[in-house]
Amino acid sequence: MSKNILIVIGLACAVITAAVIIRITTPSEEIIELYRQLNHSDAQTRWTAIELLEKKNDRNSIPAIRKLLDDKNYTVRARAGYALGSFQDKKSIQAIRKMLKDEFKLVRASAISSLSLLDDSKSIPEIRKFLVDEDDSIRETTVQALANLNDSESIPELMKLFDDKGRWVRKLAFRTVLRFIIKSDYKESMAKIRNLLTSDEPKGFGSAISIISYLKDRESIPELRKFLKSNNSNRRFIAMHVLGEFNDTESIPEIRKMIPTSISILADWGDKESIPEIRKWINNKDDGISYGAIRALGILGDKESAPEVRKLLDYDSDSTKAMSWNWLAIETLGRMGDKESVPLIRKMLNKKYYQKEAITALGRIGDRESIPRIREFLDKPIYTQEDSYNADAAITALAELEKQAFIPELQKILNNAKKYDMHRAAIDALVKLTGRAAIPELKRLAENKDFPARSFAAMVLVELGEKDIPKEPRENIKGIMIYGNVEEYRRAEQVLRALDVPQSEMIEYQFESEDWMQ
Repeated sequence: MSKNILIVIGLACAVITAAVIIRITTPSEEIIELYRQLNHSDAQTRWTAIELLEKKNDRNSIPAIRKLLDDKNYTVRARAGYALGSFQDKKSIQAIRKMLKDEFKLVRASAISSLSLLDDSKSIPEIRKFLVDEDDSIRETTVQALANLNDSESIPELMKLFDDKGRWVRKLAFRTVLRFIIKSDYKESMAKIRNLLTSDEPKGFGSAISIISYLKDRESIPELRKFLKSNNSNRRFIAMHVLGEFNDTESIPEIRKMIPTSISILADWGDKESIPEIRKWINNKDDGISYGAIRALGILGDKESAPEVRKLLDYDSDSTKAMSWNWLAIETLGRMGDKESVPLIRKMLNKKYYQKEAITALGRIGDRESIPRIREFLDKPIYTQEDSYNADAAITALAELEKQAFIPELQKILNNAKKYDMHRAAIDALVKLTGRAAIPELKRLAENKDFPARSFAAMVLVELGEKDIPKEPRENIKGIMIYGNVEEYRRAEQVLRALDVPQSEMIEYQFESEDWMQ
C-alpha cells in the first residue's frame, strides 16, 4: 500500500471521527431552543427553561443560568440559584451568597438550600441567622441546610426550635439534633445536653428532657431525680414522667409524695403501697383527678374500691359525661375482677357504645356464663369498625374464658382472618395460652402474603426472643412503627431496638410517624 493511499485513509478516518464528535457534542435542537428561552421576555418561560436544563444535566448551560441570578423576576432568580446548587457550580458561590439578602423569601430560601448543596461551610454563620426568621418555610429550609452541612455546632440554636410553632420545623430540628449527637462523641454530646437541665431558660430544660427521653439516656437519671425536689412544679412534673418512662423504681418514695399528680405513674409501676393514698382521691371535686385515681386503682387491681366504682355505672344516660364515666367504670371493674358487677356489665352489652369494654371486662372477670353472648360478637359479620373492635375483644375474652379449648378456634381465625385487629388479637391470645409453643405457627404467619399477619407475627417472634426472621416481615415492622397506633408504635419501637436497628434509622422511622412529636 502506497504512502498516498495511507494518507487518504487517514484523512477519511479523521473526517469520520470528527463527524461523530460533532454529532455527539453539538447541542440538539431542543437544547438550543432552551438556551434561547433563557433570554425570553416571559418569566415563566425562563423559569421552565432553567428547570428543563437542570433535569437534562446540561452543564454547558451553567454560564447562561448564572447570569439569571440577577434576573428582574424573583422566581427566576430563585430557580437559577437552586439549579446552580444542583449542578455543584462552585464558581457561583459568591453570587448565591448575595442572594441571602434578597428582599424575597423564595430567593433567600433558594440561596440557603443551594449553599448547603454546594457544601459551603463558610456560609454557615450567615445561614444560622435564618433559624429565627419569621417565616416557617425559611426556618424549615435552614434546619435542613444545617443538617446537610453537618453543622453540629448549631445544636444549641436548633434545640430552641423544639417548641417552634411550625410542626415540621419542630420535627426537623429534633431529628437533626439527634443525628448530630449519634454521629458525634455520644458521651461528650450527652454531657452537654445534661448541662442544659440546670439552664434558667425554660426552652433549655425542655429541649434537654426531649433528647434524654427519646435516647433513653439512663445516665441522666441521677440528675433527673434532683428535680423531684425542685421548687419549679413544671420541672418536677416533667422529671417525674421521664423517670417513669425509665422505670426508675428508686424514685418511687419521692414520687409518692407528689400524689395526686403522680397517680398514673405509680399505677403503671404497679406500686400497690400507694393504694391507700390514691383511694382518698376517688371522689375529688376535680373530675380529672377523680378519673385518674379510679383508673389507677383499676390497674392496681384494688378490689376494695369496687363498690365506689359501681356507683358510676349509669345505663340509662347517654350524655357525653355519662358515657365517659361508664367506659371508665366498666374497664376498672373488669381489671378489679369484680364479680358483683357482672349483671350490670352484661347489661351494657346491649348498648353499642359499651360493647367492646363490656366484652373485655367480662373476660377479665372470668364470667363463663357470658360465653354464648360474647361468641355472638365473634361470629357476627364485620361491616363496621365497631364490629371489628368487638370481634377483637371477643377473641381476647374467649381466650381468657375457654383457655386451651379455644386454641383450635384461634388456629381457624389465623388462617382466615381478614382484619388486622383479628390477626393481632389472635396472635396475642395464642402466645398467652401457649407461650413459646406458638413459635412454629408464628413463623408460618411471618411468611403470610398478607402484610398485617406477617408483620405482627414477626414482631411477636422478636418479643419471644426469636431474632432470625425473614427480611420482608422484618422490614414490615418498620411500617408498624410508622403507621400503627400508639400501642403498636411502642411495641414496634421496642422490637426494632431488640433487633439492634441503628439509632440513626430509628430516628427516620419515628420522623415518619404522624403521631410523633405533633
